[in-house]
Amino acid sequence: MAPGIDPFRRALRSPPAAAAPRNLASALHRALRLCAMPEGWLAGQLRYAILSRLPIPGPRGSDGAGAERLAAAGPGLWPGMPERGAALLAGEIELLGRKLPLPEPFWSFRPEGDRLMAELHGFAWLADLVAAGNAGIVRARELIDQWLTLPESRSRDLRHPAIAGRRLAAWLQSANRLLVGGDAGFDERLHRAVAEDATRLARLLPGGLCGGALIEATKGLLLASLVLPQGRRWEGPAMARLAAELDRQILPDGGQVERNPSRQLRVIRDLAEIEIAFARAGRPTTPALGAALRSLAPLIRLLQHGDSGLALFNGANEETAGLIETVLTAAGETPQAMTKAPHAGFQRLAAGRMVALVEAGRPAPPGFDGGAHAGTFAIEVSIGTERLITGCGAHAADADWAEALRATAAHSTLSIAHSDSSPLLPGDGLASRPGFVSCKREEEAGTLWLELSHDGYGPRFGLRHRRRLYMTAGGEELRGEDRVEPLNDSREERTEALPVTIRFHLHPDVQASLAQNGHTVLLRLASGAGWRLRIDGEGAAVALAESVYAGRRGRLRRSQQVVVETGYRGPESWVRWALTRELRKAEPLGRPDEDPPADLG
Repeated sequence: MAPGIDPFRRALRSPPAAAAPRNLASALHRALRLCAMPEGWLAGQLRYAILSRLPIPGPRGSDGAGAERLAAAGPGLWPGMPERGAALLAGEIELLGRKLPLPEPFWSFRPEGDRLMAELHGFAWLADLVAAGNAGIVRARELIDQWLTLPESRSRDLRHPAIAGRRLAAWLQSANRLLVGGDAGFDERLHRAVAEDATRLARLLPGGLCGGALIEATKGLLLASLVLPQGRRWEGPAMARLAAELDRQILPDGGQVERNPSRQLRVIRDLAEIEIAFARAGRPTTPALGAALRSLAPLIRLLQHGDSGLALFNGANEETAGLIETVLTAAGETPQAMTKAPHAGFQRLAAGRMVALVEAGRPAPPGFDGGAHAGTFAIEVSIGTERLITGCGAHAADADWAEALRATAAHSTLSIAHSDSSPLLPGDGLASRPGFVSCKREEEAGTLWLELSHDGYGPRFGLRHRRRLYMTAGGEELRGEDRVEPLNDSREERTEALPVTIRFHLHPDVQASLAQNGHTVLLRLASGAGWRLRIDGEGAAVALAESVYAGRRGRLRRSQQVVVETGYRGPESWVRWALTRELRKAEPLGRPDEDPPADLG
């Protein structure tokens, strides 16, 4: 049974929206965020607000587009899952990984939350239903016909570009299966619906969208441009907009600006599907598209653990190894793993069977930070194909969980006074972010060394967090040091200590027990391999606490976390830790004034 949200918040010592600015302060932070939004965003919002309320003439007749042409976009990269389609036929739907019972009639279903509603009315489930065979195809046609008659299908909310673009892509990528029944009436109705949504989308885009959501909506329009005679006039502007967005969103090292590994994979998938559809139609795309695919793909390798799944940074889920490989192959790349992405802000330390992934960058800028997490300097560690230290992940299907999992305390990093390294705005972005985030990497004789620093706690406490990491050449040990120190090099001491907490969230398959000395945690992987996490720090207290793991989309699992509690009075506070293979003889952690990298200084 999955844990409840309140016990989880208590385990994190994080009440609902504890770090979020309130009332006047919240309004001020939101106003400042609006001023920092990407160029043209505010104008785009105003344009959408006006145009979306004006009537848009629908197309007349069929414009000569028959079933064969409507199916020309072809299927998507990732086929539907027949077992999910069969479950849907039996009365259960899966949205964002969450399985929900269906009422009758189908379209009386009202899932809680905007994200689930967007998945439902964006037809994210359609490919699964079509994959279930003839019964699924017949049911899919029925549900599309029913949706077209719903009064709310004409509403501004369900015609929003973010939903309409998804819906167009879902319909067109399943059209080769939907249009095989010889039902000319259905073919005509689907054609008219595609033409209406595409006409509206062409008029409204960018529709106030940013980031991957704009690329996804543009994909829907471009697929429609391939199958509709009138689509030729949309193709050029849509391709130009796509090229401009790729230039805006892709960083020099190939990172996508939202810094979410799952989003990066989704953007690659959307671009690959556009390229494949246009190649099938014998139509050229913009050169920027191919360049973007070559740039984006290698970073996915950096962000993969030994099990081939993705790191859980900034709202990501593991994803499936099959999907990742399919997308990268379609992108035309089978790249080797990068070791560092300084612009995207990720680092990969790998030696022997150990992989450590580090969230080492500044959070996404305003406009691209809607789902950003406050996880600066979070680490995740895997041994072979087994995850050991991780983050809590993301649970987009539940708004309360989605918010709780954004907190710093839901990541394997340090927090001060139970607050967030980047204060969160409830449901939408960050109130602020660190002014600077630095990362220095060194490699010598197979050993790997990172020195990290950020000032996210500066405005509230006048303090910086420094994290230093050192991995041995054989991957048998990972050492770390976390320091809290004043920004202005003050030597003053506080009369009351600030709480400092370092967390190591463990994968649910890891068994943990506290050794008798109280400063060593014994960790046992499912394979039986043993590791020790040793802690050293003045006044540091080590405990095991409950946690939760949401690495798989829509699924919550109970897990544990190692919690290290200490305090900061000044002039500095430090904690050292070492993750070591159990068979290796433990060495002293050393004094804090020794030179790195031997013992992390």
